[in-house]
Amino acid sequence: IHPVAGRMPGHMNVLLAEADVPYDIVKEMDEINAELPTYDVGIVVGANDIVNPATQDDPSSPIYGMPAIEIWKCKQCVVLKRSMGTGYSGVDNPLFYLNNVKMLFGDAKQSMDNISTCLEDSHDRFTLSEAAGRSGTEAAGPAAEPEVFPEAMKVIGILREREAGELRVSFAPSTVLKLRRMGFSILLETSAGASAGFSDEDYTRQGGVQVAESSEEVLKQADIIFKVSQPLLDEVRMLQGTQTLVGFWNMYGTAELLEALEQVSANVLNLALVPRVSRAQKLDALTSMANIAGYRAVLDAFQRFPRFSRAGSTAFGSVPPAKVFVIGAGVAGLSAIATAHSLGCKVLANDVRDAAREQVESMGAQFIAVDAQGIAGEGAGGYATAMGDDFTRAQLATYARVVPDMDVIITTAMIPNRSAPELITAEMVASMRSGSVIVDLAAPTGGNCVYTEPNRAVLSPNGVTIVGETNYASQMAAQSSEMLGSNFAALLEVLGGASDFGGERWDDPIVKPAMVASGGQIVWDPNPPRPPGPPADTNGVSGFGGASPTPMPPPEETNAILAWIQEHKDELALGVGAAVVLGLGIAVDIPEAEVTHLGYFVLSCLIGNFTVAGVTPALHTPLISVTNAISGIIVVGGMLQLSGPVLSARVACALAAVFLSSVNIVGGFAVTARMLEMFREDAKPR
Repeated sequence: IHPVAGRMPGHMNVLLAEADVPYDIVKEMDEINAELPTYDVGIVVGANDIVNPATQDDPSSPIYGMPAIEIWKCKQCVVLKRSMGTGYSGVDNPLFYLNNVKMLFGDAKQSMDNISTCLEDSHDRFTLSEAAGRSGTEAAGPAAEPEVFPEAMKVIGILREREAGELRVSFAPSTVLKLRRMGFSILLETSAGASAGFSDEDYTRQGGVQVAESSEEVLKQADIIFKVSQPLLDEVRMLQGTQTLVGFWNMYGTAELLEALEQVSANVLNLALVPRVSRAQKLDALTSMANIAGYRAVLDAFQRFPRFSRAGSTAFGSVPPAKVFVIGAGVAGLSAIATAHSLGCKVLANDVRDAAREQVESMGAQFIAVDAQGIAGEGAGGYATAMGDDFTRAQLATYARVVPDMDVIITTAMIPNRSAPELITAEMVASMRSGSVIVDLAAPTGGNCVYTEPNRAVLSPNGVTIVGETNYASQMAAQSSEMLGSNFAALLEVLGGASDFGGERWDDPIVKPAMVASGGQIVWDPNPPRPPGPPADTNGVSGFGGASPTPMPPPEETNAILAWIQEHKDELALGVGAAVVLGLGIAVDIPEAEVTHLGYFVLSCLIGNFTVAGVTPALHTPLISVTNAISGIIVVGGMLQLSGPVLSARVACALAAVFLSSVNIVGGFAVTARMLEMFREDAKPR
């Protein structure tokens, strides 16, 4: 995980999950940099600036001083790319020319699949070789000794959830051993995990677990108390000043709870408030639960939708795929996109954040941009922010255009600590076909659809089903409890475990924002400050990974003009071209012979444009070396036109043609030499 160039908050978790990559093998940059010299092979897939050695050893480089993954310290490094193009900063990467680095051009996914297949085919051979190297004595050695746990210094209390419809439990039995290794014992309220499929015996079998008969017993004896949902007022009143309560709930509409917390002196933390930074990924319960919600929302929608999700052919003809529109491309939105795409749907998505486009398209969906200019709706921590009235009108107009063709709509648009914006109006619902489904994941904060009712499925007058489920994660109680328990355990690690719990760690940058109350005071800030952006760049290259300041939206008249130009750009181009030709014909006396040359010039421009535009961008670099021959012809033609007065237009144009074509020729030879150098075994670093 690169500390600066990471993806939008939480999205890495979704991408890793889609690739079936366990999160415990993902390392922080500082952690892996210390180990890289011990690795035999390092593989770089597409990365550029974040693996650039110039960031560390070239003070003249515009990106000098930027954090980098020091992959060049591996014994051998292989870089998979489509071309030698520069990265975000536009700076050449000397990594590509080091002696221990090899470049592999082509489709990186196909290359990695081939590598994986080779390793899998060789697995049995590796295993047999390892087994053959062991001695018979080692094979018949004594059984492993039972694990010895440190003496328990603090007690963790696990309460049974009493909120209607909540089936999760704060810790699954699989997390107990990890808690014991940190020096904790566990006091479990009886049947706390039963609704998630975990019996009391599943916990006690792990050791270090005692079962309490009531929640009152847990609240009196435990040092650190964990809950999944919002703490009840009766539970809050029983808290003691030396205790810590940790939960996971939405802070919207919790005024009564905050008043109760002011009457107790215990520390109260909400894991939903942990800042979404790379160091806090393991604590990001919001991402874990949102991932499940997006997945379940799509499954729920198609359980109610009376048609196929995928395209197919039947006896009566072909069946088109269902069209799914996902509003909001956060973690839940990306999870919904991935699920709908895997079901064979045609997926469209929208988000007010400009940075979401790439993520949406990488998931195989079509990004629907709002018909407005110069607006980027990213707020603090990567969340969406409230937009102005002009943008809202443009947004609703865009949705009104898209919604009638959709079969399923998944809405996920929420703004922290505020009611959800209403994005699907009654008119939009009325324009949809009967049988269509809207799943509103923003139902906990009011919903994005005008018909949404929390925890109910409503049928509109024209037969559209609107689902307002508020707790999809609870429908996968066992899975979500394991994920949530892992997040809670990671928080305990940050807080120092049982031996060093709390103290100065309460001021940790990823713990302090999650603190709701302490010492009888509400310390939660409902409007946290936006993280500072990167320092000003004096080299003309913006900081990698940092967001540039959001430009002020232009006036409404300017937006209207720009929209009109965009809509009529083809007609404008033809009109301007015709006007230029007409003006030249009226104002300039062009000999008949020159008119023919002008015709050739226009045709060559058109042919050249269509030829180059049809070339894949990955081939633009080799294309430059091929155009040397064309440039040579232009130089010869320009030299033939050099006779005549020096100040004449003819000679001036000829000189310009010779000069520009010569530059192209020199550049073409330089690029060709550079390409050939990459394929030489004895290439020296440059």
